[in-house]
Amino acid sequence: MWHISKHRKELCVHENTFITSITGKPGTNTTPPAEYQGDKAQEKLSISPNNILKRRRMGPGGELVPLLRDQDERGDNTETAKDVEEEGSRSLAWEHIKESRYLIVIQCMINMHMWGSFISLLPIATSNAAPGSDENGSVTLAFANNLGLMALVPGIVLAPIIRLPEEGYYILATIQTLLYGIVYAAIFNVPEGCWGSYTSAIVVTVAFCVGRANEAYIATSIYTFLGSKYKSTSYHIASFMGVCDRIATTVFTWAAFFWVMYVWTRD
Repeated sequence: MWHISKHRKELCVHENTFITSITGKPGTNTTPPAEYQGDKAQEKLSISPNNILKRRRMGPGGELVPLLRDQDERGDNTETAKDVEEEGSRSLAWEHIKESRYLIVIQCMINMHMWGSFISLLPIATSNAAPGSDENGSVTLAFANNLGLMALVPGIVLAPIIRLPEEGYYILATIQTLLYGIVYAAIFNVPEGCWGSYTSAIVVTVAFCVGRANEAYIATSIYTFLGSKYKSTSYHIASFMGVCDRIATTVFTWAAFFWVMYVWTRD
């Protein structure tokens, strides 16, 4: 006999009838009643979430077949909820990365010069900018490096305190480009005749130190800005930006090194 409980709404199967067709053990009847055959059989057998038959489907011959983990009631393979969620998160993260592409470029630009090319080229800049009393520019280089190290502190401290809109980073990037331009002008000694004095040594040192403070602020606060704007995908954006930053910095570091070696061997 078959009946559905009004309180628990669970399917009860008589031990000598339909249960034998589920377990495969001998019984008095191995054929399900007609009302439990057809397309709506699974719906009838899954009235309650606690129903032991909810992970079974009706087979071609009317028998109940256990569902595999990634199969639906029709027996088709489907993506799990976790796979769908991860795929959606990756797609959304990629959209946010494309929206943040200009900020990512700014991050790479400021670091690939400050922590990339300047490692090899700054001694050339200080040597060209230093006065005659500092023949090799070693004193100017010492001032630039030590004061530049101290300049990192205010940039890092101000990063969580002062929060800028996205346009603010474009302004800071423009200022940083001008500061880098001064250092590169000293590196390549252009315009010729403007370098080699106390004034030029001070200009290069100040430009480098202000650039260090500005770089520290941008590089630190930009992660906070993107994290607050794209909370659900901030991890993916930060990872992508970090990889791009490291690649750009490494390329410029080695490019500057090989350029210095080329100039040194040529002379």
